[in-house]
Amino acid sequence: MDFLKELKFLPVGRRSLSDPAAQVPLDQISAPHMRKRYECVHRFATTLTIGRGQNVRANRLVGISANQVGINDAFVFVCITEEGEWTDELRLMVNPRIKKVWGHDEMIDWWHGCFSTGCLVTIQSLPRFMEVEYYDRNGRLCTWVIDGVKDGARQLHVAWHEIEHTTGMRHVDHAIKLELPIYVLLTHERRGFNAAFLAGRRDWHRTLPPEGWYAMLGNRAWRYLVNSNR
Repeated sequence: MDFLKELKFLPVGRRSLSDPAAQVPLDQISAPHMRKRYECVHRFATTLTIGRGQNVRANRLVGISANQVGINDAFVFVCITEEGEWTDELRLMVNPRIKKVWGHDEMIDWWHGCFSTGCLVTIQSLPRFMEVEYYDRNGRLCTWVIDGVKDGARQLHVAWHEIEHTTGMRHVDHAIKLELPIYVLLTHERRGFNAAFLAGRRDWHRTLPPEGWYAMLGNRAWRYLVNSNR
C-alpha cells in the first residue's frame, strides 16, 4: 500500500473492520516504515475535512484506529485532556490493550458514534477506571490509568472505543451483544443529540433495536451477521 496517498475511512460494511489488526513486532515499532504510517494517520486525523463546496469544514477527530483507514497495524491515536480541557494533542498507542478495569460501582456513560458505523449511535457504560498498556513510537512500554470522572467520560470512552477497533470490535457489536438499543442519527441531528444527551434526555431519538440493525444491514458482509440463530 502507498501510505503517501490520501487516506480514507473504509466503507461501513467492509469485512476487514471486523478483523483484529496485526500486532506490530516489537523490533519494528520505531522502524522508519512504521513512523511513516504513524505520520500519515496522524496527518489524516488532524486535517480531515467533511462536506462539499462551500459547506466544507474541518472535522477534528478525537480518536482513530489505523485499521479504520485500511492500515492493518494495531495502533491508535487518542485525544488527551489537560486539567479537564481537550487539547489538540493526540497520543499514539501502539499494540494497545486494556490491562484492567475497576470501579464497577460507579459506571460512566457516554454516547458513541463512528465513521466506521455511519449513522448508528449507541450509549455505552464503562467502569470508572481503566488501565491501558501500550508502546510509544520509540518502543517503550507505557501505562496509562484513566479516571472517567477526573479525566472525563469522553476521555475514558474514546480510549476504549479506539482500542476495541484494534480487536475488530465496534461499539455496535457491543450493543448487540448486550442487547442495548442502537440509535439512527442523521448528520444534521448530531449537535442536538449531544446537547440532549448531556441534558439527560435519551429517549427523543429514533430507536433501532438489534433486530432492526440486522434487517437493515442484512445484505452486508458483517461478521456478526453470520449467525446460525439469525
